[in-house]
Amino acid sequence: PRRAAAPPQLQLLKQAGLARSSSSNSRRLPKQLLASRLCHHATFRGHGFPVYSLLWDKAGRRVITGADDANIKVWCVVTGLLLATARGHGGEISDLSLSADGSMVASGATDADVRVWSLQPENLGQNLAVLRGHTAPITLIDFHPKLPSALLSASEDGSVRLWDAADQHFAPLLLLPRDGFGALSSSSSLAAGGGAGGPAGAAAGDGSSMAAAAAAVDAAAAGGSGAA
Repeated sequence: PRRAAAPPQLQLLKQAGLARSSSSNSRRLPKQLLASRLCHHATFRGHGFPVYSLLWDKAGRRVITGADDANIKVWCVVTGLLLATARGHGGEISDLSLSADGSMVASGATDADVRVWSLQPENLGQNLAVLRGHTAPITLIDFHPKLPSALLSASEDGSVRLWDAADQHFAPLLLLPRDGFGALSSSSSLAAGGGAGGPAGAAAGDGSSMAAAAAAVDAAAAGGSGAA
């Protein structure tokens, strides 16, 4: 009979070199979950409320945290010291995401805003962009794994938006549920609804490429519906 695969937790431990391979015990996790190999390194104190979001930078030398005090903090892993505090959100931080090149970190919050912050040493913690358009708390944000400025956000308003994190005046692509398929709105409808803008609510820019992308996605969705 075919041998069943080991649990995914055990596979991860083996890949990390923290668990021995054993044909007789391949389906059971270690009795002790590596406690002898773990040690306390540092404690970061500075937030006034619970921390629910945490990221490591690409080099593994800094930790970025987001908390219910509406602040994002950058810490040095080696010394445990606070390097920068990013302020601007008006609600609890709900998610963080690191750009593909490690130069920016984005934050989403219950104030419905998405903010982008610098991780460059010369302007660490500086607010680079405020991406407005969602009308309810942000539930998830995620940078593209290869395109440094492509940023996706999801909200309790039921929409998903694709932003250019490097340009807060660029109207985002808006994904809305429609007949079981996603439909990207044109930038004209985004501009009418205030889909993009900075702190002063800047108007959306030229949306010809956005409209073209929307038409392409609509066509693909229509084709998929017909095939179904």
